[in-house]
Amino acid sequence: IIAAPSTTKEVVDFIKKIRESLGIYTFGKTAKNEKFNYKWISGGFAIQTTDLEYKNNWKIMTKKKPTKNQLKQMELAWKFIKRIKSNTIIVMDKNLPMTRGIGAGQTSRVKSTTIALLQAGKMASGAVLASDSFFPFTDSIKLAHKYKIGAIIQQGGSLGDKKAIEEANKLGIPMVFTDKRAFWH
Repeated sequence: IIAAPSTTKEVVDFIKKIRESLGIYTFGKTAKNEKFNYKWISGGFAIQTTDLEYKNNWKIMTKKKPTKNQLKQMELAWKFIKRIKSNTIIVMDKNLPMTRGIGAGQTSRVKSTTIALLQAGKMASGAVLASDSFFPFTDSIKLAHKYKIGAIIQQGGSLGDKKAIEEANKLGIPMVFTDKRAFWH
């Protein structure tokens, strides 16, 4: 199935040459991004701002800087992570535009980290680990090091930031703060 805002006769003819039984779905113009996201709940609704920007205030917090490729993978991870429910950790492949592990919906950030790293397994080596919020403790960073994670991106803004940065420096893991939360319910 191919989904696109619109098609032309030439495109349809070309696609039919490649594969006869292919569905083409046109959906017209996409809706304008709204400033707020509304979530209906029993007895009312919750409102939060829609996160449309993703790279406006990023800061490299560690002595070791992420590579150009790691920054590219961080951008992808940050786009992906904003679409998953709260307390999410993503392990992004070190080269390919794909996730290797996702841990989400846990009451503990280290539990989400554990799930994502277990899913990624050996593919975590050299990969980027993204967190939709901050790391209040060093436990997730130590766990990331155990799996040989190549770089970390997180929100920052925790009272534990100083310890998290010190731990990342000690372990030689580049870490970037976004100054923007991707966490949503």
